[in-house]
Amino acid sequence: MKSAHKVKAYRNNTDTAGKAAFLGSYLTKETVDIEKLCEQTAAQSGLTAIQVRAILEGSFDAIAELEKEGLVIVHLDGLTVMAVITGSFPTSDAPFDGERNALELAIRLDDDIRLAFVNETAQMVTDATMARVRIDNVMDLDAPRPMNIIHGVKPFRVAGFNMVMDDEGAEAYLQNSIGVTFPVTVDEVASTQLFTAHVAAAVEPGDYRLVVKSRGGDPEGVLQTTFRRVKCLAVASTGPVIEYAYSAGHEDVSILKCLADGLVDESFITREDFKRDDIAGYIYKISKKSTGEFYIGQTIYLPIFRWGQHLKTDRFDMKGIVDYQFEVIEIVPITENILAREKYYIQKFIPTKIYSNTFRKK
Repeated sequence: MKSAHKVKAYRNNTDTAGKAAFLGSYLTKETVDIEKLCEQTAAQSGLTAIQVRAILEGSFDAIAELEKEGLVIVHLDGLTVMAVITGSFPTSDAPFDGERNALELAIRLDDDIRLAFVNETAQMVTDATMARVRIDNVMDLDAPRPMNIIHGVKPFRVAGFNMVMDDEGAEAYLQNSIGVTFPVTVDEVASTQLFTAHVAAAVEPGDYRLVVKSRGGDPEGVLQTTFRRVKCLAVASTGPVIEYAYSAGHEDVSILKCLADGLVDESFITREDFKRDDIAGYIYKISKKSTGEFYIGQTIYLPIFRWGQHLKTDRFDMKGIVDYQFEVIEIVPITENILAREKYYIQKFIPTKIYSNTFRKK
């Protein structure tokens, strides 16, 4: 079934309001990221999604290098990349002024793409006809006050309107100040105004956005995004205390000695006891606070087990272990490729930090 194109009118508050009191805003059904685009392209081209992404990113890197060497016009199938100049000049012989002018690269679509909707008629929608998705508050079930506080991985209640969590693309997650997201598991949906959930894995204490995406129950509606600012607090663990980790003389078996409060008997656990069958694994990040170095890795075992494996190597000075931070940045669903997710986060973090394959002692 073909989706309807929807437009919402909004009041024009600019200087042109006298000629145009209202302007139209196109309502997108969803935002397609590069990962999804590559998956769809791969399905049509016979290539893998990783190959498609490498070609796509490599092409734009090559274009950027061509433009740096000398401004050129690059023609691709359906679009043109060219340099444009911003600002104006007071006279024909006025010099280039960095305060007023700038050279920028622009993409211009060819007519066969730009005019693809020329024969389409948009459906006008208003606030009265569109179900707006909204979060009103977040409440920890064990500690209801103050509001908008999340304690570790304990369950919390989300109240709002039109939060239809079984809509296509509907999801909930935490987002930190630099845009990194952390999955939230929806445990029970009481209604479109109320659901309970928990953070899939404990996050660093601090300020976050709890983001909810939903179409408000309209299958052809826009995938709306709403959020509520929350504070995440750490919760002391009440589970077994890990006493030490060591190898039993086998590369394929590691043993943790766990002592639970009030228990005398020792429990010995093999590596396979640290696997979950319902997920593909975990993407984790190890950061060295003093230098900004970081390492992104993946594991099919519980994160605490993988962290213990790292600590057994000579890469970490145990005397300065407080300088390191180990955190889970994604629990990978069983339907996802864990290696592809690892690559995604490496590429995402590299521009802002110092990536290191090792943290070897100097």
